[in-house]
Amino acid sequence: MSSPKTVLIVDDQLRWRTIFKILLDRMGLPITIFDSDSLESASQLLEKETFDLAILDLRLVDEQNQNLDGLVLLRTMKDKTPETRIILSTAYPSKLKEQRQEADSFVLKVPDNGKFDINKFQETVKSLLYQENGLMSVSNS
Repeated sequence: MSSPKTVLIVDDQLRWRTIFKILLDRMGLPITIFDSDSLESASQLLEKETFDLAILDLRLVDEQNQNLDGLVLLRTMKDKTPETRIILSTAYPSKLKEQRQEADSFVLKVPDNGKFDINKFQETVKSLLYQENGLMSVSNS
């Protein structure tokens, strides 16, 4: 494969940051993973780093706002580095439908059938990092 890639995971829930990190590690790809639990810390990382791929939670919760929209971060990243591929993740599929065109792919944390498709997630990550394909869905089998 090509040179090492950088991946940013932004989710206010430690559980999902951990799940995504484990799934990425298991792929065995030459990647460096950064993670953040808030818009503020992610913004600080963006000042220092450029990312090949970002996995962003659609709804972030912080101390001042109950539902800080992850779209703010998506739009900031697309403005700063339009080549960064972005996967939006959410447990709120109705919100995701409104934003499909802004992300390169999306992940439903709790698909309708209740089964998170690990293989499809990993295939999407690999494709976005190395093949630069268009919109993909990682929802269910």
